[in-house]
Amino acid sequence: MSKKLSIIAIVLVIVGAIAGGIFGRLPMTSSADTSMTREKVVADYREALAVIDENYVGKIDHEKVSESSIQGMLYTLDPHSAFFTRDEFRKLYEDQQSQ
Repeated sequence: MSKKLSIIAIVLVIVGAIAGGIFGRLPMTSSADTSMTREKVVADYREALAVIDENYVGKIDHEKVSESSIQGMLYTLDPHSAFFTRDEFRKLYEDQQSQ
């Protein structure tokens, strides 16, 4: 009886190792794809702007909202990155050219 259990245990370990080797190489996928596509990000951003336009009490400075959104995106990707407006970049460029 003990020899029979040993053989079964060895077979199960081998089958488990083979199954693990096969399924371990497959990419992990979820049935509900939660990845953010570029289109989804743009749609979410537009929706947020629409909610702000409809519900914000004061006057909205869309240029300021856009610039701060870009700054936030860059900071999220890399806290050492910076966004310059056209005027800021032009001034930076001129300052560097004069040195």
